[in-house]
Amino acid sequence: DSPEKEEIIRSLEENVNIYDTRLETGNEALSVVLREKGLLCQENGIQWTCMVDGSLLDFMKTVDLYTLFGNALDNAIEACSKVEDGQKKVISVTVLRRVGIVTGEIENYYEGTLQEENDRLLTSKADKHLHGFGMESMRRTVESYGGSFQYEAKDHVFRLTMLFVGR
Repeated sequence: DSPEKEEIIRSLEENVNIYDTRLETGNEALSVVLREKGLLCQENGIQWTCMVDGSLLDFMKTVDLYTLFGNALDNAIEACSKVEDGQKKVISVTVLRRVGIVTGEIENYYEGTLQEENDRLLTSKADKHLHGFGMESMRRTVESYGGSFQYEAKDHVFRLTMLFVGR
């Protein structure tokens, strides 16, 4: 019942949780990105679900995997961090094959309204000159592999979808 005992138990739980975030997807680069972002989710009180077969993305360059998933998950974490309802602080990541198509999806809740201009999502950050290029960069990366990139925002759920045919 002592405060020191409670602090030791809390510290042990945190350390165990760090080891529980180990994630092996079959693609080392993707596993590293997902482990890092999983820890950020944990630090921000965000629930994290991950069903990923990373071997399906072996055709991608390591730097592209880092950039694509790192950027997408940074956006999702930022959006979820602003959600008031703790039950909706959730991010879901899936990478799987469906009928010859490799599908990658990232879903998260968000609050507020999203601003678009010319079919582009606008940044919500104050410094528009230094931000707002991530979504377009992700689109170009996916398309450089012959893939399709789209997003949908409906009922305060943001879904980013990447499709790669014939992979």
